[in-house]
Amino acid sequence: MNTLSTPWRALAAAVPALVLALSSVSRVEAKEGWGTNFEAAKTQAAKDKKDILMDFTGSDWCGWCIKLDQEVFSKDGFKQEAPKHFVLLELDFPQNKELPKEETEQNEKLQETYHIAGFPTVILADAEGRPYGKTGYLAGGPEAFNEELNRLRKVRESRDAGFKKAADAQGLDKAKALKEALGALEPEVAEEYYQKEMDQIIALDPSDTLGLKAKKEYGERRKALDEKLTEYAQN
Repeated sequence: MNTLSTPWRALAAAVPALVLALSSVSRVEAKEGWGTNFEAAKTQAAKDKKDILMDFTGSDWCGWCIKLDQEVFSKDGFKQEAPKHFVLLELDFPQNKELPKEETEQNEKLQETYHIAGFPTVILADAEGRPYGKTGYLAGGPEAFNEELNRLRKVRESRDAGFKKAADAQGLDKAKALKEALGALEPEVAEEYYQKEMDQIIALDPSDTLGLKAKKEYGERRKALDEKLTEYAQN
């Protein structure tokens, strides 16, 4: 019976680890410049004074996700411009490959936190992870996508200016400044991620001078009605 010499046995034993390492490297290279760890992204963003761009994607099954990768994220126009302002974070939900358990659990938790209902969804957030913009696939390549990112960064500046004004105000003036800050955001973003500030405005404005209490109550009634209609349709 043939036997391997000691050097060859060592090489044979190392092959599985080498294959695994090479497969890991290929995955990293496929998303050059992107991270996968949320806490690390926040730390890096705070250090570099940047925001976070989160791509919730189904990389191996979602057609629009693949188009976004091919038409935008893989292009030099995006790769050279976006990292100037953002730490890039890929949050993948693949069907034909297995992610590390910790990454899968993190991504599922973030999907719930950010109310992600479909793919691709791109969330723009500050270094604390607070969202200020939401988008997805856009036609027009990196130029159109970068333009949208620049527009949303200005939204963040307006939001922050309103919050800064609110920090120095009291009573109704504080409520007005907070409303101004939220008014800079898309209504969907404000309603999904800024309920704490909305409740604060209502508490500071008991007479509902700004109309937010009535608007919120209407929204809650509308949501309850939609849920009942959905339940009725299912039965």
